[in-house]
Amino acid sequence: MGTVRQVARKFAWPAGAALLGAGLGLLYWWQVGCVTGTCPLTSSPWLTSGFGGAMGLSLAWPRS
Repeated sequence: MGTVRQVARKFAWPAGAALLGAGLGLLYWWQVGCVTGTCPLTSSPWLTSGFGGAMGLSLAWPRS
């Protein structure tokens, strides 16, 4: 393990990507959403933000 600064540098990009994905998920819910509430993913802003954050994190996670 490295110093705190090295670990922070390693995970700054994935954390930023997760926040960006969560923001985009929230934007998707706001623009598209689900009027009836029966859509499993877009019925709640928490679900779309969480899913977007998970997608951003999975795309930016360090490979090595």
